[in-house]
Amino acid sequence: MEFDGFVSAIALRAGGYLDRAIEPAIFLGMGMLFFSIAFLLLSIIRWLREQRQGFGDTVADLSGGVIARPTVERSVWPERLVAPLAIFGLFIVVFFFFAMAGVRSLNFVNLTDLQLAGDTAGSTFQKALRLDRMLGPVIATTRFIGVGMLMLAIGLALVTIVINLRATALLLPTGFSKLVPAAKGEEIEEEDLTVDEPVALASWDLLRPHLMGLVIVVSATLPLAVLFAVSIHRNLGEQFAGHGLAGDTTGLFKSSFLSVHPFSALVQPWMLFGMGLILFAIGRFFSTIVTFVDLRRMVIAEGVSTIAETVAAGRAGADDESSPTQEAADAANETP
Repeated sequence: MEFDGFVSAIALRAGGYLDRAIEPAIFLGMGMLFFSIAFLLLSIIRWLREQRQGFGDTVADLSGGVIARPTVERSVWPERLVAPLAIFGLFIVVFFFFAMAGVRSLNFVNLTDLQLAGDTAGSTFQKALRLDRMLGPVIATTRFIGVGMLMLAIGLALVTIVINLRATALLLPTGFSKLVPAAKGEEIEEEDLTVDEPVALASWDLLRPHLMGLVIVVSATLPLAVLFAVSIHRNLGEQFAGHGLAGDTTGLFKSSFLSVHPFSALVQPWMLFGMGLILFAIGRFFSTIVTFVDLRRMVIAEGVSTIAETVAAGRAGADDESSPTQEAADAANETP
């Protein structure tokens, strides 16, 4: 195949470079975005834990030492896995962006030079074309593993957020029920606000679709991508041997030809189906979190209102008791 003119060569090179650079750049941006979300969720977990600790300390202080200060865990095992998974996922995305995409781009330079020179019958061109065609699906699918790891980190962070919200949901009613008698000046029964097994409060049912999606993504990236690359290698080998012409096809060419096209139509939709399940699970997590946050807002508002009414009633009663005494003192002062 010959290409006449400088513009034609530039257009061919630019088209190949853009085709091999745009998708890796998109995945790199997605990886950085999901990495930032995972660490933002870790910050939210820390804020929720500090709020629970602060509320428990306040209840303990107002109880006069009767209520023990709650022991709030520094972290639970789902939270401890978030940072390693996020770093590992981002590493895969970055590695396949710079290393593998770079190898493919350099190979494309060699492939283009041979094609522009018209040297398409040699073994060097055939090796370069095989490598280019095989690296395409391998790189594209393996990047989904990195994105899947980042999504798993986000899922575990959301599990930890639900744990903290449920622990707070157990803490708030008990805490406010002790603050009301304390505001009235009554004695308070001993109470321990510590949550013994916080991991038992995790919503694993919300994480199951997430894990199913991750399994689908991994099943598409590793086995299907390898089989896809093997089929491409066999199909190109038969074409280079001259068996791809009409009327001169072998059984190997037919089998590889028939396998390449189903794989190309199956791999990416199958991976996207897994990613859809993961996003669906994340959406369920956020709907649950919004419900918990809304209920916590209602409990806090009602609890604060009840305490305020109790304190106001106590002050009003104290003012009523002091009024007759003050009137008697004024009358005594007016008596000659």
